[in-house]
Amino acid sequence: MKQPVSPPEFELMTTTSFDAWAAQADTAELAWYANAIKSNAYRLKGTILAYVVQSTAKGTGYAVGDTFTVDGGRWLARGRVVTVTAGAVETVFFDDQGAGYTTGVGVTTTTTSGGGDGAMCIDISTVTT
Repeated sequence: MKQPVSPPEFELMTTTSFDAWAAQADTAELAWYANAIKSNAYRLKGTILAYVVQSTAKGTGYAVGDTFTVDGGRWLARGRVVTVTAGAVETVFFDDQGAGYTTGVGVTTTTTSGGGDGAMCIDISTVTT
């Protein structure tokens, strides 16, 4: 296999720039990068690794299975509610940990399904660098 064509920087990649890169890459190159991404050889910067629901901003009206995004990333993290107490979120799980985040306290979220009020916040303690 020839030397793979390097894709644009992941943080700067748009749909247009990816399409332009993919058009010049052959099937083997695309497969190589897909496997590298799956194996975390190419990690996106700012992916959320460690987090908790903020103890003072758990929101109201949530139910298990409600979904949300975490505000502020370049590639929004998508999660779902795992446990609640009287409608307040206790724990969440990320289906997609996003990219472009920094550590922070009280990071806001946006409810994407369910009855939550959107007032839940996340404390992010670790992201990829």
